[in-house]
Amino acid sequence: GSVIGPIVLGKISDVRGRRGILLWTYGAATLILAAFVGLGSNLAPLFVVLFLLGITYSESPLLLTFLADSTGSLDRDLALGVYFTVAFGVGSFWTSVIGYVIDSFGFTVAFYVMAASYVGAALLLLPTREARKPKVEG
Repeated sequence: GSVIGPIVLGKISDVRGRRGILLWTYGAATLILAAFVGLGSNLAPLFVVLFLLGITYSESPLLLTFLADSTGSLDRDLALGVYFTVAFGVGSFWTSVIGYVIDSFGFTVAFYVMAASYVGAALLLLPTREARKPKVEG
């Protein structure tokens, strides 16, 4: 899923717009993580849910493209540099937070915290607007 997701959702975002696909991805990831927790040890649907979760990992390439579309050519390098600096810094911190949650409250709570973080990301994206016009097919 994590290989197919960026390809398929990237193509769709070229046509429909990045912001909407990003919001859909955050919503889908939230629901899929909740479903993952609810499955327990039921293996058959677990593979399907993990595949779908992998598709939602297309969020990072979509977010980078959304950022690149939103900046002028002179500011693009600076914006992407800041993005990677912040993303890797937050990613390192987030790993520690999730580790603490797992140690203190268990994996189930950690997965719900991760799901809630997708809701938080969507809320941060809501006030933005699409910087470029999506392609119209037909």
